[in-house]
Amino acid sequence: MNKLIALLIALLAANASLAQTADPVADFLFQGDGSQEVDAITLEAEIEASLPVPNGVFPSSANLSPLGKALLAVIAHDGPVLLHRYAIETSLIHLEDGTGGAPQPVLLVQVSALNLGAQQREEMTAGIDPDQVAPAEEFGAGPSSSWRLALTPLMGNPAAIIGASRRELSESELRGTDCFGLSCLRPEPMVQNAALWQEGRSIANTELLLPLAHPVAMLELALPAGSSDVAVLGNVQAVVESVFAQDEYAAAAVRFGALEDDSLLAAWHSAHATGDWTELTVSDAFECRRGGAWFAPYGGACP
Repeated sequence: MNKLIALLIALLAANASLAQTADPVADFLFQGDGSQEVDAITLEAEIEASLPVPNGVFPSSANLSPLGKALLAVIAHDGPVLLHRYAIETSLIHLEDGTGGAPQPVLLVQVSALNLGAQQREEMTAGIDPDQVAPAEEFGAGPSSSWRLALTPLMGNPAAIIGASRRELSESELRGTDCFGLSCLRPEPMVQNAALWQEGRSIANTELLLPLAHPVAMLELALPAGSSDVAVLGNVQAVVESVFAQDEYAAAAVRFGALEDDSLLAAWHSAHATGDWTELTVSDAFECRRGGAWFAPYGGACP
């Protein structure tokens, strides 16, 4: 493991000029809102420490999508949250790397990491004596944060972190967080109502780097094939959540927007697990560009 971490550090150092000279990256990471730099090499080490030992030359995180890696960076650094909702948005830029070659794609990822413990407790205490409800600590109540990360392919690593920043969110900022056009503080599950989903497909015996209930595992399951390339992730929104429901529940939904299609505006993908984490379902939805319908009808297509 130490050799692999050393290798990754060397790769990051070799590409340091890109992180240091790329003003668009710095402009994204630091927007005058008090965000503080988080060392990229430290994040890479924290990510690897939270994953199984790799079998080959590349670190285990090379098997994650860029979005999964960005989310794992947040969780590995801040720690897991019992009742959570992560809102993710991306954009893509291209930068010269100083070698005269093709511009380098850099994925810019914004992650709002929301701890819903306090909100869930408030919901349960509405109209009753608060002493009848467990203390906030048992709900995992704690701060929420905003992260920005920049990732780029680097010498065989599909998504090396070249910059990151973090700050804690104020109460007013929390109230303004957006999850698919709705408040991220809604107490009920959001993923299942985010789109008009087509028929779900059950998945069994799925092999993952992380336990099924882990937010990154849910995000990885929701992402379609081909999501390991930063170049296809430039206009993506995602929500990953685990909130109170009738059964144990974890889910993720991903929206790929700005499609170059005359009938399809965006493609949606989701995954959710319930019960004892053995019931896993994935589904798709199709956001229409025309015809008056927001989504394709169940079993149908966009006009």
